[in-house]
Amino acid sequence: MTLKQVVPKSTSSRQFQAYCVGLARTGTTSIAGIFGRYRSEHDFMFEETMAQIAAWQEGQISSELFDKFILERDQQGQLELDSACFNHHYLHIFIKHFPQAKYIFTVRDCYSWLNSVLNMGLRYADGIPDWMLTFCRYSKFYIGYEIDSLAVSSRQAMFQEMPKVIDGLLSYWQQNNQRILDLLPPEHSLIVPTHKLSQSLEQIANLVGVPPQSLVEEAKHSNQAPPDYDWLKYIDQDFLEERCCFYCGSLMERLFPNLIEARRK
Repeated sequence: MTLKQVVPKSTSSRQFQAYCVGLARTGTTSIAGIFGRYRSEHDFMFEETMAQIAAWQEGQISSELFDKFILERDQQGQLELDSACFNHHYLHIFIKHFPQAKYIFTVRDCYSWLNSVLNMGLRYADGIPDWMLTFCRYSKFYIGYEIDSLAVSSRQAMFQEMPKVIDGLLSYWQQNNQRILDLLPPEHSLIVPTHKLSQSLEQIANLVGVPPQSLVEEAKHSNQAPPDYDWLKYIDQDFLEERCCFYCGSLMERLFPNLIEARRK
């Protein structure tokens, strides 16, 4: 099969071209909301894009076909700020075809990220919504663990799965955050720790070249989990520390040295 070459559509109609490339549960919803006065979307074409990511990573479609889909998706959206928790899967395509684009990398420490992902599943233990069933189908490529919908049907079921879940999640956190860091062009990128998002609005605005006052400051805490959920306290703490150290230790030392020091005390 011969593919017609896809030439990226002119982006001259966009005031800027920026992508948030953080993992799920790192503030990608908030970033989209912050740019609410611009052409901004969160998880644009979610199901179609996740299906293509799965097909590409499982060898069902070629890299050429996957590149073609990603460029067509970008043309269709013509977004100024494209914030999606799966953008990182094809960051290399953005960098290749859009050399002037800007990248916001939201990153969360492995402990609070793990808790947030568990919270996302466990808070629906009394009834899984339709969107969560779609999420389960692609969870292997979304958070690094292939979730059986029955495994999140109750808290008891989830706790039985917990050791496998933790290994899958932490491995995904390390591998993908490291890959993002390795790919990002430093001169066009900004690393934003999730807990510092509120203090980073001016830096974010400067990166993409817009006035800081044009950002929607009140959107910086979008999609927060209920405050009383802390699932990590139900996990054996020695096991948790050993797994976090095994998978994430070196990267945590680089990104969150103060937290590592505090946990050692």
